Amino acid sequence: KITERIKKSYRREGYFKKGRSVLCKQPKLKYAFIKEYEIQYTIRRMCTVLKVHPSGYYKWLKQPISNLEIKNQQIIQEIKKAYKESNGIYGYRNIHKDLKASNIHVNKKRVARLMKEAKLCGIGNYKRKPKHKAGSIHKAHPNHLKQCFLTHKPNESWVSDITYIRTYEGWLYLATVIDLYSRKIIGWATGHRQSTSLIIEALKKTTHRI
Repeated sequence: KITERIKKSYRREGYFKKGRSVLCKQPKLKYAFIKEYEIQYTIRRMCTVLKVHPSGYYKWLKQPISNLEIKNQQIIQEIKKAYKESNGIYGYRNIHKDLKASNIHVNKKRVARLMKEAKLCGIGNYKRKPKHKAGSIHKAHPNHLKQCFLTHKPNESWVSDITYIRTYEGWLYLATVIDLYSRKIIGWATGHRQSTSLIIEALKKTTHRI
């Protein structure tokens, strides 16, 4: 609940973005907020609103950074890297798995706290990238193109490929058929499994269109 004094300060000097969220925080977090906005607002005004003394803020500025804070900043950088690679999707659980895979050992609660501190929020109901499972060994067919992708007319040579797409319902496989002459996708099919039947379905749809 914002006091009348804070409301008055907002009207005189503008609204402190995120100010409400730090009013009940520890002094160190308030000092960090003041430092972030010292160009936009006066230090004395922010100290008044956040109910801290300016001398405490200046003393905090002179204190050396602790080893724990240095370690936290290093972990935050790794978290930001994993978060960016997930396109802003992963929450703390998946970020924790990525850190563990990178041999960075930190518990989930710490990851969640540091993500909150760094203002990183994942999106729910998203699954991790699908892992390819080993199946039965199929007969290898001859490569008729032999790395020669030059064609002289449409529908002379087709190639296919499978990729996966992130959706709100999980990962979806996309099989495409490409005409090497036009370099355009002339057929496609989607499914929840990477299988031979998915490629066959894409080929059938392609032949029906021609």
